Parts: sequence; C-alpha cells; structure tokens
Amino acid sequence: MCSTFEDFVSALKSKITLWILAIICICASVVMIAFTFSKPFFGPQLGGDCWRITDSDYCTKDLALYYSPWRALIKRQGCPDEVEFSCPFPESNTILRAVSLCLIFIMGVNTIVLSCYKQEATIRKAIGPVMFLLSACMFAAFCVDANRVRIGNTLCNDGFKVTLRTESGNQDFRIAPVGEGITESVTCSPGPFVGLLFGNLGLSFTCFVLFLSAILQGGTQDFVNIWLRLRSCLKTRMGVVTVAAINISLAILGIVISNTFPIGRQQNVDDSSDCGGRIPDCETYEFWIPYQFDVKLKFNGFDRNCSFSCPFPTTNFTFRMVILSLSLFSSLVVLVLGILNMFEITIVKIAGWWQVALAGAAFGAMCIDSDSLRVGTEICFNNFELSGTKFYDWSGAEEDFTCKPEVFGVMVATDLFVCFFLWAHFIGLTTYHDADVFLSKPSDEKKKNKEIRNVVSSSAVVQAQVVSPTPAVGHQKTDSVLPLGWEARSDDVTGDTFYVNTMTGEQSWEPPL
Repeated sequence: MCSTFEDFVSALKSKITLWILAIICICASVVMIAFTFSKPFFGPQLGGDCWRITDSDYCTKDLALYYSPWRALIKRQGCPDEVEFSCPFPESNTILRAVSLCLIFIMGVNTIVLSCYKQEATIRKAIGPVMFLLSACMFAAFCVDANRVRIGNTLCNDGFKVTLRTESGNQDFRIAPVGEGITESVTCSPGPFVGLLFGNLGLSFTCFVLFLSAILQGGTQDFVNIWLRLRSCLKTRMGVVTVAAINISLAILGIVISNTFPIGRQQNVDDSSDCGGRIPDCETYEFWIPYQFDVKLKFNGFDRNCSFSCPFPTTNFTFRMVILSLSLFSSLVVLVLGILNMFEITIVKIAGWWQVALAGAAFGAMCIDSDSLRVGTEICFNNFELSGTKFYDWSGAEEDFTCKPEVFGVMVATDLFVCFFLWAHFIGLTTYHDADVFLSKPSDEKKKNKEIRNVVSSSAVVQAQVVSPTPAVGHQKTDSVLPLGWEARSDDVTGDTFYVNTMTGEQSWEPPL
C-alpha cells in the first residue's frame, strides 16, 4: 500500500507526467470547446426538409428555453425517414462551460511554458491552485448540465406536453415545433448530451490530477508543510470526533431547513382567501422553481398584499435529503465509536472514503440547487410572463412584484458547508487511520531484527566505548534533527525509540538519513 502510494507520488513529481497531463487538458479543452459551439449543443435547432418547423426561433424563446436541452428523432406522416430535431443547452450552461474550458486551455499552455523555463515555484504556487478551482468549475458544469439534460429528456418522454395555469385556467401547452394535426412518433435520443457530461467529468478529474502534479513540482516542502498543519488538527481522535459533531449538526440543520417554509413547502394555497385562490400547485411549475415574492394587488377599489412561494423541485429535495440522511448516519457512527475509543482499521478506512463520496454529492446538490434558484429568480423578475403568456391568475388586477430569492440562498450555503466539513472529515479519518493505528509501533519482526543486530554488535559497541567514551555526536544530531515527515516514537513494551514517516507509513529502528 505504502509502496503504491510512494510510486504514485513519485510519478506525479515527474516533469514528464506534468507535461502529459497539461497536453491532455489542452487537447480535451479544444475538443470540448468545438463541441460546445456546434450542433446540437449550441445554435439553432436541427430539422428536416420534408416537414416544416413552425417557428425557426423556437429554442430561444423563454417558454422552451427552461426545458432544454433535448434531442429527438421524429417520424412524421409523409416523411420517408426519421428527422432529427433538438434544442441546445441554455445560454448560462454554455457560458459556464466555455469560460472554464478556455481557462483550462490557457493554464495548460502556461504549465508547459513555465516548465520549459524551470519555473517550478510558479507552477507550484500559481498553476496548482488555479487548476484546483477549474476542476471544481468543471464538476459544477457536469452537475448543472446533468440536471438540465434530465429536465429536457423528461419533457421529451412526456410528448412535449405541459399543463400550466393561466388567466383562463389550466391550459395544455405543447412545447414542440410541429404542425397542428400532423401525426408523428417521437424517439428521445439524449446520447450526445450524455457524452458531453462524461467529457465534463473526465476533464474535471484530469484537472485535479494536474493540480496534484503541479504542487509537487520542485520538491514537496510547501505542500508537506501545509498538509502537516492541516492534518495535525484533524488526525487526532478529538479532531475526528469534533468534525463528526459538526457534520451531525449541519445534517440536522439541513434536514430541518429542507422541510420548512419556503424552502421545503408551498405558501398560500388556501382557496378561501383572496390570495390563496390565485396561486397554482407548485408541482405544475417544477422546472421553474423555487421562488418567493410579495405582490401588491389592486382590484375592486382596494389593495391586497399577498405573499407567494414555491419550494425547490422534488428531485432536488429528494437528492438533498438522501445526502443529509447518509451524512447524519455515518457521522453519528464515527462520533459514537470515537467517544468510546473503539476505532477499528476497517471501519475508519471505509468511513473516510464514504465521507468524501458524500462530499462530492453535497457539492453536486449545491450546484443543482444554485441552478434551480437562478431559473426561479429569473422567472420571478420577468413577472411570470413567458412567450406572451402570464402564468398567474390575477383577475385583471394591477400588481407590484417584490422577488425575494435570498432566502433560498440559505439552503445553497448549507449545501456548501456540508460539503466542506465532509471533506475535512475524510482527511481526518484517513490520516488518523495511518498515523494512529498502523503506525502505533513497529512490527514484531522488526523488533526481532533489532535484537539480533544488538547481540551481534555488542562486542563492537563495548570496544568502541573503551576506545572513545565520548557519545556519538553525529548520531545524537540525527536523532534530534529528523527529515520532514519523520517522527521519533517510543515502543510501548521495551521503551526503545523507533522512527515513523507519517506521510508514507515507513518505519525504522535506525534514524533516517
């Protein structure tokens, strides 16, 4: 295990590895930029010549924009073959992905140039942190794009039909550019969009590995110093238990917030009130929520102040609740075992990697919640008017909107804190496992080897003491000044001193050189 880790670190420190990773990032970013600005990911929708498209600007209109992207193979009456039709990603998704890809390309080129000029310090201090941020940006793009692909594919599988409440009551809308009275069969085919999602995820991972390689260039002194300081706070039993308690508190807080107004439930659905009868079921607007707003209505000679809200979509709620519940359970187990001092090697190892998996999922939940909040806020500031249709029944009343999206920001911030402390728990658990369990004392085999060496060299030691009674100054200096990462420890049974490398797990009875 330690040998594998050492080989991995050694490979990352190589300049050749740095170049390979940088070249992969450059090539992958160029390819993905080309796909980002090509059909069906960008630009006007695709269509065929044997049947007409009712509206050439259909995909850019706000009513359809919030349900894209989607791609379908449509077989229409009178057409010999299936015709491909699609709507691209929303503009916000394209901007996030394109900016991240351009920055990855620039940083990849800079990495190679700086490496040629032997600027390892600049690579370590500048390129490394930036690549970490770009890795997070690409993972965010993956999460947001995945959510939009889910929405678009759901619309396609529902036959492009949605039921919305308008001033004239519930009304069915068909969000598809097909002619009236024409029979067609639709086969949803989101394959290209799914392929782009894997591209986002793969490039995110490559950027993270490039970040590791960059911070290891020119030596590991800076990285090891930061790592040791961070680990020293988290690797102890007290540190692990404390972070577990924080995770439990955040999980409970997140669960409570997720189920309270306005984040988790709808406001004002009482039809008997002047306000309640005017708000539709939030599930009708699942892809356009959450939002909260106050509105001042003026009708029949008097004013009425109303407050409306719709919570996060059911998909967001379910995903978040699963993550928070699993985080609560795993952190509670770690807390109890830590308090009872009953940590076992296998349990600690599994718990550490389990927490980092939950941290990635929590970051994904934050990205998806942020995207949903962006859509709901945009809808609210447009006064719920899309494609010339108003999706609230105000009975002809004049209204004055005040949108209040900031309350949903509390949930997004909670997602971020949960992600951060789950990651900290992962660091504490894995380093506690290495330093305090595996490295508690040397193996019995090493003890026997030391005893044999002592017996064989006993006469030589006595002769050395007769010739020169002065202590070995060089040996004392080696014991007191150890290389970075090494610690001197005392055996619990014999009291002898042995040496441990807390970074790699290597153990030795002899002082390291």
